[in-house]
Amino acid sequence: MDNFVEGVVDADVTAVLDAIGCEQMVLIAAAHSGAVAIRYAALHPDRVSALVLIATYAHYVRKDGYACGLTADELERYDTDLRAQWGTGMTLGLLNLLAPSKVG
Repeated sequence: MDNFVEGVVDADVTAVLDAIGCEQMVLIAAAHSGAVAIRYAALHPDRVSALVLIATYAHYVRKDGYACGLTADELERYDTDLRAQWGTGMTLGLLNLLAPSKVG
């Protein structure tokens, strides 16, 4: 999520909506796109008629007042695993972190 420049995604979404002549939309977000969708809906309530969130979160990393995210160590481990497995078809990096009892 650190690669998202605050406001750039907002501007891109607004530009697409304007280009296709869409005044309002139902915004659906899953997994990593949730935080971006929540931000867009909060900043542009006139453009979002409904927000549907699927298996997502408001923040990816834990912070004061939000204990549901990953710790800094967990995020580092996930990033390392993901980079090592990228392109191999393996997704155990996330599964090992979020549901270790399900990995056999």
